[in-house]
Amino acid sequence: MVKVNYASLQTQSSTMSSASQSRVAGFNQLISAFDSFGGSGGELIGTGYDAARAYATSVKRQHFSIQNL
Repeated sequence: MVKVNYASLQTQSSTMSSASQSRVAGFNQLISAFDSFGGSGGELIGTGYDAARAYATSVKRQHFSIQNL
């Protein structure tokens, strides 16, 4: 027989839920920042910025979108 402390279990569940929600919110902010950076073509000019935009929008955004599933 397994004894379970319901109050402790409830606290752990609530803490895990809060941590997960914070993590998802953080990923969403990061994805939004990548999208914003990707659309900054008129403000940030140069081959370095072009390469960084391409990398951020095609590689990093996809990586963090998958993490967010």
